[in-house]
Amino acid sequence: MLEGLSIFPNEQTEEQEQARYGPNEDWQVEDDKDFLRTIETLIRQQYEDYKAAMHEMARLESLREELSETLARNVSHWAHFRLRKPAKNSQDVSLYLAAKQTLLRTIMPGYGTFRSLSAKIKSIDTWERIVVDSPVAAGTCNAKDADKGNSVELNPDNFS
Repeated sequence: MLEGLSIFPNEQTEEQEQARYGPNEDWQVEDDKDFLRTIETLIRQQYEDYKAAMHEMARLESLREELSETLARNVSHWAHFRLRKPAKNSQDVSLYLAAKQTLLRTIMPGYGTFRSLSAKIKSIDTWERIVVDSPVAAGTCNAKDADKGNSVELNPDNFS
């Protein structure tokens, strides 16, 4: 496709040079041209290798997504079979999560280091999404509460 192209756009082809100047007896010029052709071939090959690597990375990313989805679904089914369904309160859900995490660490040591996998496992499990209405309404604390030590200092670093 690019065989006729050269690094130097104004460079004449060998046929044009020979027609104009006669046969080239300068071995240095021929060696330079061979060297340039070799470099151009190397650059083409490296570019093809780069494109192949990018394709392989996309394929592996797709495979990783499929595996994490399947693994998360299997972990959820396993946990539902292995553990008792928590009641709709935060304490039971917390106990369920703690038991599930402990058991998972025995089956898959170090899985917690893969944050995206941990998040996928958590998002798939419907038992972890039990929402409990808070019995305490949100409000503000007044000066009397603050004097009793019942206030919490707002820290912007704690907000998500």
